[in-house]
Amino acid sequence: MTRAEHVLGRVHTDVCSPLPIHSHRGYRYFVTFIDDSSRFASVYPLREKLEVGKSLKAFIAWAELETGLKVKTLCSDRGGEYMAGHVKDYLVEHGIKHKITTPDTPQHNGVAECLSRMLLDKARAMLTDTNLPKSYWLEAINYATFLHNLSPSCSVTTTPSELYTGTKPDVSQLRVFGCTAHMHIPEKSCNKLSAHSLSCTFLGFSQQ
Repeated sequence: MTRAEHVLGRVHTDVCSPLPIHSHRGYRYFVTFIDDSSRFASVYPLREKLEVGKSLKAFIAWAELETGLKVKTLCSDRGGEYMAGHVKDYLVEHGIKHKITTPDTPQHNGVAECLSRMLLDKARAMLTDTNLPKSYWLEAINYATFLHNLSPSCSVTTTPSELYTGTKPDVSQLRVFGCTAHMHIPEKSCNKLSAHSLSCTFLGFSQQ
C-alpha cells in the first residue's frame, strides 16, 4: 500500500512459470526485477530456476552501478529459488532486507505478478502479429520490457525510464517489432552488382 521514496528502495521480483517451448537460445524461464519507486523493469532469461541467484547478483551489481544507489529491500514469494541458502547469505552480506509473501498468496507479490502477465500478453500479441515462430518469445519479452520502460502509466508521474535514470528517453528510433530491417553490407564484401544491404527482421536493440 506504500511506495518506496527512492529508486532501489524496494525491488519486486518473480520467476515466470516455464514457457511451453524453449527459446531458440535454449531458455525456458525468465525472472523480472521491478523498482518500486519508478516501476522500471529488468528481465533476465533462465534455463533453470536454479539460475535465479546468479541473475539476482547480476541485476543488483548493474542497478547499483547504473544509479549510484543501493538496493535496500527485495520483495519475493516463497519460491525455493529465493529461499536457497546462497541467496539468503548474499542478501545478508549486502545488508538487503528480504520481504517474502505468506504461503499461497501470490497477490501479495502483485507488482511482479502483474508485470509478468503484462509482458506475456504483449509478447503473445507481437508474435501473432508478425507470424514469427514462438521460439522467439524471449526477444518479444525483451522488447515488451523495453517499451514498458518508455511508456507512461497510471503508476508513475512520467515514464519509468525517466524516473529511474533522471533523463528523458529518446523514442525517435522506436520501430515495430517484426518489421523489415536492412543491415548494411560493407562495400569490400560486394561487387558492382551486389546488393548493399541484407533484408532482416527487427527483433529489438542490442544491449551492447
